[in-house]
Amino acid sequence: MLLGLTSWALALVLAQGSDDPVLTEPELGLRDERRVDLDHISDEPSAADVKGEPSADEAHGQSVREDETNAALWVPRLVLFPVRLVYEVPGQALKGTFWLVERYRVRDVYEQIFFNEDGTFGVFPTALFETGFGLNVGARLIHRNIFGHGESVSLRAGYGGQFRQTLLGQFRSGSLLGSRFRLELLGGNDARPRARFFGIGNASDIDPPPFGDRLDPVDNSFAVNTRYSESRTRANADLRFFFTEHLSASAGLGWLVQSFGSCAGCVRGAAVADASEETSVNIKDVYETSELIGFDQGLSNLSYTMAVSYDSRRPANDFIPKATPSHGWRANVFGGRTVGFHDDPSRFTRLGCDVTKVFNIYRGDRTLTLRGYYETVMGRVSDIPFVSYPQLGGNFVLRAEQIGRYRDRNVASVSAEYMWSLNQNLSSFVFIDGGRVWRNARDIELADTHWGGGLGVQAHTMKTFLLRMMVAFNGSEARLAVSVDPLYDEAPRAEW
Repeated sequence: MLLGLTSWALALVLAQGSDDPVLTEPELGLRDERRVDLDHISDEPSAADVKGEPSADEAHGQSVREDETNAALWVPRLVLFPVRLVYEVPGQALKGTFWLVERYRVRDVYEQIFFNEDGTFGVFPTALFETGFGLNVGARLIHRNIFGHGESVSLRAGYGGQFRQTLLGQFRSGSLLGSRFRLELLGGNDARPRARFFGIGNASDIDPPPFGDRLDPVDNSFAVNTRYSESRTRANADLRFFFTEHLSASAGLGWLVQSFGSCAGCVRGAAVADASEETSVNIKDVYETSELIGFDQGLSNLSYTMAVSYDSRRPANDFIPKATPSHGWRANVFGGRTVGFHDDPSRFTRLGCDVTKVFNIYRGDRTLTLRGYYETVMGRVSDIPFVSYPQLGGNFVLRAEQIGRYRDRNVASVSAEYMWSLNQNLSSFVFIDGGRVWRNARDIELADTHWGGGLGVQAHTMKTFLLRMMVAFNGSEARLAVSVDPLYDEAPRAEW
């Protein structure tokens, strides 16, 4: 079933085009692909097509870069070879799907249906799936190069899954403001009828709903599987300045209005007493929501953010997609201040860092990525909304856990991921993640660290990341998810 779902989703997304402005880097160019005459398709490149091209391990005379010459890297090559071997057998179904897509030019046909002739405007359907939430379907509109500087506008709408509804609009400036400045504007509204809450803290085991009085969500040792509803309206502006090709700084301003209530379609009332630890129950029947900052009165606040980023990740040669860099560093140090108005008590500071190193294991398309992540919020407990605590779980950190499984004032995580290429549009990966949350920074320790791992596939074009599909395990349950955001780009803050 997983292979069938994977093959279907990858074929659908690859057909949707390669330059979605919601997913790509700020500078967006026009598609290089030209419309094709479906009656005159050549199966193989001709000699003229490849004449003068460099060999597969070189890029215009420049050999594959430094990392793979290190003799020590033969150790992970040998250790990880059995992983690749086991993965190759079921991976043949995925390779077959992509062969069919390429052989019959499905993407080109799709573009002719949903995009204009020069590929700058299109409207197409979307579909995503995640364990615990279900299927989200919708549509997306894209308009590129509006004023001739690589600008882009994207609008998308969806229904189902995490969201009862989601509407999102985004503008990216391209080079409209010059070669060093990039402006991004984001705004939207969404409603989540069944958002998850397991309490605040590092409790490993999920407990059944307790009898008697409701729990204090901040100061207790229990973790109960509860859900709540929320509605968000948000807007954000981010201006980035590039000092060099690799070094940049950004400043942002965000506005958020958020309200909360009981969950839709979950166990509530007297039935909660008979629920098991696996049953999702209404948050108001388990936790004292008056102790959850922002739950009863809602939130309305402004956030001011700053970040400094260094990114030297790049492919080893021109034959490797930009979405699968072969080597390099990425480091992001960020901070910000959130202040509430009206009845919102928000008044806290957020700081954090996210560091990634990519090692070239072999010929640029087999890589080992190591990552460390830390985030903290500073302020009085009475000034920090429960949704603004740093979190572990979801598609970015501690991926084997449900979204928001662990949250507290301090979080840290590490991960290791091995990736190898199946073809130019598809890569496989296996990973292991570890993480923990703490109430106070002085109490940081490694005991009770949570671990998980999994495997998956990533779809991309030569220029653009498309999506990730993965199955992750934490020792007691499996989680299947599809993500349309690059893992090793900036992870979204909790409030966004």
